[in-house]
This record gives sequence, C-alpha cells and structure tokens, in this order.
Amino acid sequence: MLEDGSGDAYGAIGLAMPTVSYGTGEGCAMRHHDRRRKRPGRSPIRRGSQLPWRYCATLLGAILSAALWLQHGMVLSPSWAGETPRQGGTLVYGLETEPGVLDPHTFGPWATARVVMHIFDALVTVDTSSGKSPPSIVGQLAERWEISPDGKEYTFFLRRGVKFHDGTDFNAEAVKINIERNWKEDAPWFYDRAQSFTRMAFRWVTAMDVLDDFTVRIRLSQPFSDFIPYLADKQQPSAIISPPAIKKYGNKGIAQHPIGAGPFEFVEQIPNERTVLKRFEGYWGKKPYLDRVIIRPLPDPAARVLALQTGEVDVITIPPPDSKDQLIKQGYQWLQGDVHHIWLLNLNHNNQYFADKRVRQAVCYGIDRRGLAKHVLNDTVIPARHGITMPTAPSWDPSFTAYEHDPTKAKRLLAEAGYPNGFKTIFQTSTAGSGQLLPVPMMEYIQRNLKEVGIEVEIQAFEWLTYVGLWFKGAPPEVGAMQQSTGRNFDHILARLMHSDNDAPIGWNNGHVKNPELDKIMDAAIVEPDPAKAQQLWRKAVRLATEECHIVPVVHDLMPIVLSPKVKGFVFPHLEWWTYKDVWLEK
Repeated sequence: MLEDGSGDAYGAIGLAMPTVSYGTGEGCAMRHHDRRRKRPGRSPIRRGSQLPWRYCATLLGAILSAALWLQHGMVLSPSWAGETPRQGGTLVYGLETEPGVLDPHTFGPWATARVVMHIFDALVTVDTSSGKSPPSIVGQLAERWEISPDGKEYTFFLRRGVKFHDGTDFNAEAVKINIERNWKEDAPWFYDRAQSFTRMAFRWVTAMDVLDDFTVRIRLSQPFSDFIPYLADKQQPSAIISPPAIKKYGNKGIAQHPIGAGPFEFVEQIPNERTVLKRFEGYWGKKPYLDRVIIRPLPDPAARVLALQTGEVDVITIPPPDSKDQLIKQGYQWLQGDVHHIWLLNLNHNNQYFADKRVRQAVCYGIDRRGLAKHVLNDTVIPARHGITMPTAPSWDPSFTAYEHDPTKAKRLLAEAGYPNGFKTIFQTSTAGSGQLLPVPMMEYIQRNLKEVGIEVEIQAFEWLTYVGLWFKGAPPEVGAMQQSTGRNFDHILARLMHSDNDAPIGWNNGHVKNPELDKIMDAAIVEPDPAKAQQLWRKAVRLATEECHIVPVVHDLMPIVLSPKVKGFVFPHLEWWTYKDVWLEK
C-alpha cells in the first residue's frame, strides 16, 4: 500500500515550497529563508525566551532546501528593502470570510486569528515577522520561562510595564485569571466554551500558582512536550484578556468587547461588513506604523481580486489561482511559500462504508491529487503525498510517499470490501472560508475522480460559519466524509485530529477514529522529552494512520497573499496568520 524511498519527493510543484515570491510587475524576485536551527544545550532546567519548533530539519530536508535555492538562482531582497518606513495610514484587508468571534479563547478559524492576535498579546507567541521557516516561538508577555527537569512545571517571568487597552495593568494575577478561565471549573471566571477550544493545551494542568506580581508557575500532571508550542498556537490559549473587562462584560461579552494588550485595539465590528482596529498608543513594544486596519469579509474570490484592482482593499488572501499571472503582470506582489497546511477529508468511521479500511484506502487511491493541484488550483498548492502530516512539522518526511493515484487498485479494493458496483455517499464542505482554498470546485473534482472508481458522491456545501458549527459536532452516520483544512508546526495536532480521547464533539476527531495502537504511539510521543525520539514516534504514528487511511490528505496550500504595490514591510510568515505591526504604506 505504501512506498518508501525518495523518488521525486517534492516533484516540480513542491520545489517552490521553501521560497517566497514577490511580484514586481516584470517578474518575481525570490527570497530564501534559512531553515537551519541550532539545538540548545541540555541542562537540568530548560530555559527559553526564544524556542525553535521542537525538532531540527532532517538532513534530507536541508539538502533539498539547498538544491531548491540553487534551482531558483540569485536570492534577492523584497522591493522595499532599504526604504524608510512611513508612519500613518489605513490598511484595508480583503478577508476570505467573516472573522467571527473575537474572544481569543473561543475561536477556531485562521481568518479569526489574523484579527485576534493583533488585539491580544499572549505569554508566548510565534514570531511571524522573522521570515524563518518554520518560525520560532518567542516570549511576548512572558520575557522568559523555565521548565523543571521532570517536564511538569513551567515558570514564566512576566514583562513589566504592560498596559491593557482599558488602561489597567498587566500582572501575574491577570495571567492566573485567564488561564483559570480556560481550565479551572470551580474558578469564578471559568468559561466552559473556552475550555472546549483550549482543552488540548490545558488538559494536564493541575495547578496555577502566582509566585509574585510578575512570576507564575503552571503545574502539569504529566510531561507534555508540546506545551509551549500549544501556548503559542494561533488559537491563543495563553492570550491575556483584561480581567476588569471579563468582570464588566462577562465571559460571553468578551467577543463583542475584546480588550487585550496587543499592538492594535478594537474599534468596532459590523458583521459581514467590516472589523476596525486602531494602533494602541500605549503598547509596550514597538508601535505599529499603521493608524488603522480595516478587515472586510469578501467570500467571493473574484470580488476580492476586483476590490484589490480598484483600490478598495490593499491585501487579499486565497486569490483565484488563475489570477496569478495577470496580477503579477499588473505589478501586484504575489507571495507564497511553505506553510503548515493540509486540506483533507475526515472519513467517517461511524459510517457503514468507511468503517472498512479497504473502502477508505479506495478513496485514497481514487483521488488524483496532482491533477487537482494543476487543473483546479493552478499549482498554488502541492499534492499531499507524504502521509497525514504537513510541511514544516517535525513528522514531515519527504522520503515517505503514499497513495499515488491508482483507479484500478481502488476498484479492486472496493470489490474486496463487497462493493463491486460501488455505492452512494455524502461528502460535506463549506462554500468558502478560512484556509479552505476553493472547496466546492475541489470537491467536485474529487467527486469526478471517485465516480470513475464506483463511488457516487453527493456534495453538500454550507456557508462557512454554519459549516464550522456542523463540523465541530462530528460527522453524523449518514455522512461519509467532512472536509477540513488545518495544520500546525507541532505534531500534537495529529492527536487532536485522530486520538480517541478527542472524539467530536468534545474534540477535533471529526471522523470518530478509534485506533488503540495509534493512541498508544501518540501517547508515548506526547510525554517523550527527547525531541529526536519524539520525532520518530510521531513519524511512526503518521505511517500507521496513513496505512489505515483514517484521514485523506489531499493538498498542502502555499498560501498565496497578494499585496498592493504600496504595501511595504510585509514579511511572509510561513503560517496562516501574520502581523500587521511592521507593515507600512507608501504614499
């Protein structure tokens, strides 16, 4: 079923992954990001104010990156290099969906993160301004942290002189209230909805101690190797809300009154029209150049491009793939690169057909990933050929390939499973949304692929926020698969998607995977303190989950972002979210 060997591990499409393209009118300059990272020396107590993602790249990855650099030729700087940033102005961003809830502890989509992370600072965060791939974790409201030798105590030394947008002070008590809001069920500020979103970060927390005004300690019941990466996640489990705001507006009211300590403060949100942020003049760090940021939801891809071309917006994401050549020729900046993304199908193990491994494998063999990447998405993605993992994650192993398009093998598997004439099923997706690319055309292409092997798929498509609500409930028995786009730079996301403890609606195991052997491997990886050993365990989990075809990986997004020529200072983040803090506008 599976194939080991380097082969053409990336292929002609994948060879663009470690680079970022800047459209400059006549052509594109390429910028290479150094992927080398030093492993810190081991010590009885681990300390950090900047933490690379947990594992170094494999030697193969380093060789591939070097080869890619040579293939693309000279490394050039972006068009604004050496220019003096200009203060002021309003950036208008054409977002692919409505941002939704602005509570940092109760949201899911990447699109929401692109708003919320500017309002709220967190204990630790991902450095989206460095251009590194994968980016590092750095202290934000925590200047540094220490980890006990047994991996079960985390002590955070907090930043002084920080103000919330309401003028109140940040301190250890604020951290305690926010962490307990997510975790401690008998705390007066506990919020059950927040717990459902941040459960994976805090599930092993046993105590939250204030040691002094600017030092806190979080105690765990067991080691959790990805605890810091989880705290830095885009869902911001360690984001700090103003405690007076929680008391004034209540837990549910924070979504309409988001008051944090980030570089921008909330002004207003008019659903389906705009969300407005303004520079926070009392910010503790480097203040943004922009006066304001306006986020406009534009679900239709063609409408986003038109708004960019007419000057109504300055930045768009998920542009139509066939617009690339035209936009670059017109002088717009087209950026793309490797990100932690996977567009996948959650096959429903509670469904009468997909409970059978052979049927799941038939779907994996039946999908033409290369054709979809080329014909539907104009090679703005790469085929997901390396198992249930994602670029920039430690478990990513380009020497491991699986499930090339093989309709003959798919038909044989269906016959072995007792369905020589195929069957009918339902696949659900959204019409658009955060990280969703072009979900309906993509699903229609998959529908045609699977019809060729005997599976007739009825597509049910829903508006984004409606679909998110359905997805979190888990796939009902009559639905064969629900589509998802997700990803992280750390591998615990695999447990989030497939561990039986995380079965929906409690967790993200939307397809109701229940595999005791897989659970055992992931449990061992979670508590393994040695990065190299943990990496091997996660790769073992990837291979098993891929063999079982619990989830169908389809493509990895290169996350195209298109900027007006007047937008300067934007650094491609190698993530699905980024900072506006360093962006400035040319007159």
